[in-house]
Amino acid sequence: MNISERVKEKIKLVISSIVVLLIVVAISSVLSRNVSGKVNVEVVGDSMQPTLHSGEKLTADKDITQINRGDIIIFKSVDDNKVLIKRVVGLPGEKIRIQNEKIFINNKELAEPYLKEKMNSAMDKYLPVDMLIPIEAYYVMGDNRNNSNDSRNFGVVPMKSIIGKIEK
Repeated sequence: MNISERVKEKIKLVISSIVVLLIVVAISSVLSRNVSGKVNVEVVGDSMQPTLHSGEKLTADKDITQINRGDIIIFKSVDDNKVLIKRVVGLPGEKIRIQNEKIFINNKELAEPYLKEKMNSAMDKYLPVDMLIPIEAYYVMGDNRNNSNDSRNFGVVPMKSIIGKIEK
């Protein structure tokens, strides 16, 4: 084997090694994205203002061990399978009531320091709220209460519809 043939063999070996490495990196990237338990989302619309703004990019944790009141979740809507982002205000087994623009959980007014403005009295577009939240379901609302399509419109969110919880 002359020098030119050895150089060609080494070049082939280097190129095939690079190709294998690129394939391994690509596969690892895809697997880690799916196995990592994280999902990237982009806020669309103004229903979560002033907390979240349209176009804002967030990361949600798909490995949910617990959902607490005040957590912001992403979920698939039951009726049209759209991905929505809302704040959890009511937990499974709790009684929720909305009266005089205030939320009551188990007959105690809910403190919501994250809200900048309260709900207005034009509540005719929303379902009346005085209910017991079913087990494995959550009552969610947008932080922009006067401009949000949320549990007041479509009812509770079943646990099985929840995709992830926004990381803080």
